[in-house]
This record gives sequence, structure tokens and C-alpha cells, in this order.
Amino acid sequence: MTTGYVFPLSAAQQRLWLLQQIEPASAAYHLAGAVELVGPLSVEALGRALNAVVDRHEALRSAFFLRDGAPVQVVVESVEVPLPVRVLRGPDSESPDARRRLLAAEVEEPFDLTRAPCLRASLFRLAPERHVFSFVVHHLLADGWSLGVLVREIGACYDAFASGEAPQLAPLPIQYGDFAIWQQETLAGDGLA
Repeated sequence: MTTGYVFPLSAAQQRLWLLQQIEPASAAYHLAGAVELVGPLSVEALGRALNAVVDRHEALRSAFFLRDGAPVQVVVESVEVPLPVRVLRGPDSESPDARRRLLAAEVEEPFDLTRAPCLRASLFRLAPERHVFSFVVHHLLADGWSLGVLVREIGACYDAFASGEAPQLAPLPIQYGDFAIWQQETLAGDGLA
């Protein structure tokens, strides 16, 4: 088992975890996003920005295990999310349908929930100053609303790193594991009744 901080799963995570156990190869609970980037791009700054956001949010560094018969999330201290660059040429770079097929293939690849991160990213180079940044995250780690947060924070960190500065994001008052603990405590005993 990976070592790190152990938290219970929230009620929503418990449902998703169970559904994933029933169909482990299913991509039904993968959330994906893609952002087209036009103009000069520092791949190094984008990779640093992605990993700074993963470091910031414990949920993005979580893996999932059974402990005493119950699923738990383990937040690992540090993970590195690679950012492979795929250069698209010919019809793949010009055709939106071809790009959608490539992105769909990224979404379909299963996650091993016992290995953090359950998030992956790719950068597709369509032309020297035209890219598509794509990412896939398991729904156990994020929801649709939090994908917007992820994109905004990566953008803010990218701007800072590309300018040679440190990102200036406000500290997070709580992490998702804190919410899961609060929810489990609230639902214990008479709370659930």
C-alpha cells in the first residue's frame, strides 16, 4: 500500500468507488477537459503549473485501497504528472474529428485506482503556436465544477512560471479529505437518522 495520509471516502466517493469495482475497465467515471492554446507556449512552465496544482490539492494525489473491509483514500506526499507532447501532423492536426478520436482514446484508458495520481494530461502540438492541452481525471477526485477550478489554477500558475515568478494562489482552508471526515462524523450515529 502507498504510504501517506489516510482519509475515509465521502458518501459520493463510496458510490463511485463501488461502481468502479463492478466495472473496473469502464471509463464512465472519467472526466475530461481540453483547452486550445494559441500563441507562444512554454511546455516546461505548463508542466510545472500542472504539477503545482496537483501538489496543492490533496484529492489529486489520492489513491484508493481497502482497509479493514472499507475503502479509504490515501493522499501521497508527492506525485509527478508527466505532460507528454504529441506532435500532430497531416490530417490529425487539421481535422477536428481526428483530434476528438485522439482525445477519446485518452479518456478510455483505465486508471489503476491504487496508484496516484488518477489524473493524466497530454499536450497535442497542432502547429508551432497552436496546442491542445487535455486532461483526464477520475470522478473520485473531481467533479464538473472542480474541473473549472483546475483549469483556472493551472492557467494562473502557468502565467506566473512563464514570467519567472512564483504562483500567488490563496491558501486552501480545507482539503477534500477534511470534508469526508466531517461528513462521516455528521452521518455517524443519530446524524444519519
